[in-house]
This record gives sequence, C-alpha cells and structure tokens, in this order.
Amino acid sequence: MESSILIVAGLVLKCSICLIYWQDYLKQLINIKKKATFSETKTYL
Repeated sequence: MESSILIVAGLVLKCSICLIYWQDYLKQLINIKKKATFSETKTYL
C-alpha cells in the first residue's frame, strides 16, 4: 500500500511541475501574440 501511495505522490508532483511550466509557456505565447497584434495595429495606423 505504501509504495502505491508514493507512486501517486510522485505523479502528482510531476503533474504540478508540468502545469507550472505550461502556465509559463502559455503566458509567454499570449504576451508574444499581444506584442504581435500591437505592432500590427501600429503598422496599419
């Protein structure tokens, strides 16, 4: 029983770390898109 609990805990840790990385990645993507649209609107003006 103890080993399965450890495995689950390890998986949860890995998943949470992955989620943190994904959040950072998505934030960067959104920022790049915002900058791109901003520069595009500038050129149109």
